[in-house]
Amino acid sequence: MRERINIDTMRHMKPVLDVRFFRTDAGAEPVREWLKDLPAIDRKTIGEDVKTVLSAGPWACPWSIIWAGISGK
Repeated sequence: MRERINIDTMRHMKPVLDVRFFRTDAGAEPVREWLKDLPAIDRKTIGEDVKTVLSAGPWACPWSIIWAGISGK
């Protein structure tokens, strides 16, 4: 049996990313630590940028990486 999903409920749900950070042999996570040290507005901007890339679909991810290398952004 299929479960019915209320579309209005879905619109208010915040997507959750399953993020895995690089971890050194000593257990440190330098990227996570760097992100946590950023001001909240910068963390929000980075999160929005990641969301934009992911919402564009899997085909857009490689191009965004290539573009970042070319543009320096």
